[in-house]
Amino acid sequence: MIFNVLKFGHLVTVCGQILFILFKSCNLYNIAQFIQCIVVPGGYLPPVFYAIFLIKGEYSSWHSDVNYVRLWLLIEIVFFFSWLFASIIFVLYAYLVKFKPISKNVALMENDDNIYR
Repeated sequence: MIFNVLKFGHLVTVCGQILFILFKSCNLYNIAQFIQCIVVPGGYLPPVFYAIFLIKGEYSSWHSDVNYVRLWLLIEIVFFFSWLFASIIFVLYAYLVKFKPISKNVALMENDDNIYR
């Protein structure tokens, strides 16, 4: 059951990313941003949290009966927390070093004072 839940969550996430790219290329930025901020995390995070909940409750019985699905779930959870901690470290580093955008030159950054245009 948990394997199918995670499989569906990954499918929703991949389809959401494809739709995000398509809507953004058609200049539909509001729909693309909604998909990127709501649909993609909503398709990935609840199944992963459900897997963490199940593994936490049944972890003691998994030592004697290890199979490929259980191993895949453990790798999925390790990947999730690695991604989370790497994102935290990157944001902290970007804040401390004061990253500048690479797609704008100094003149464009000086003219960009109205964010609601």
